[in-house]
Amino acid sequence: MRQWFIGFNDYWFTACIFLEETPFHLVVLDFLVERVCWLLDKIPFQLPRKKFRLKDKEDWDYTKNNDGWTDWREWYGGIGQLWHAFVCVPTTDFIYKKTKSDVIYLPYFFLKERFPTAFESEEPCEDNDKIKINEKTAKGLDKEFKDAYIKIERENTRT
Repeated sequence: MRQWFIGFNDYWFTACIFLEETPFHLVVLDFLVERVCWLLDKIPFQLPRKKFRLKDKEDWDYTKNNDGWTDWREWYGGIGQLWHAFVCVPTTDFIYKKTKSDVIYLPYFFLKERFPTAFESEEPCEDNDKIKINEKTAKGLDKEFKDAYIKIERENTRT
């Protein structure tokens, strides 16, 4: 299954097109695993309060007494979180490893002209001085790109 989408950064005024190709059976697997994850999150099943000790000492700070001891309910919450941690995330990682992807970088304003709906969620950033410098640079690159694009189009239409 092939899909594409546009990514942009309205601070640095960069944009690109992401292209992905995933085998159909993995798309179906991803859909099913995510639906089960969503459904299990709706079930109010609580895990038991059986105690265990965390192996990774970096996680000890997240326990009540900072001693590494916790219980299933405190650490994982419910069955939905457990499914998500041990099934959903590894499955998604596996699927993304099997996904072929490519990125095409194009000037920000060039893509904004051709796909205006992709940029509708754009909200201005706060650092106005830096944004103006970045926007000016991006507009210069956009002009160079469009000039080259028009030149190539003219050359191709002559033959």
